[in-house]
Amino acid sequence: MTPERWKRTEELYHAARARAPGERSAFLADACPDDDALRRDVESLLDEPDDDGFLADLVVIPARADPHPEPPSMAGQSIGGYHLEALFGAGGMGEVYRARDTKLARDVAIKILPPEFTSHPGGSPASSARRGCSPR
Repeated sequence: MTPERWKRTEELYHAARARAPGERSAFLADACPDDDALRRDVESLLDEPDDDGFLADLVVIPARADPHPEPPSMAGQSIGGYHLEALFGAGGMGEVYRARDTKLARDVAIKILPPEFTSHPGGSPASSARRGCSPR
């Protein structure tokens, strides 16, 4: 249904709903004499119960703290011989940073894995980043 069609359907629905039930059919016949499909759409909406209680009362649920808050960016920090300059992107598998290899004076990409992917004993995101770093 196009937005224009929906707007027309909604207008007719509210206009018909404002009339007595016995007058609605004649109103719709006059309002859409050449469009049986539109008339049937409005009639099907009118056939729905007036008030079944669904959303009859406004329910307000207070917002909760984000269960998965974003960790602070590591940009500006150094890991080993790499200086993290900017965050490229982040997702379920970690964060990717543009970094500078301070020993070889070149740009590299470093991926920091989330803790759930760094299961090596004694491992840390920093050691995972060093293992996963490969120059281009």
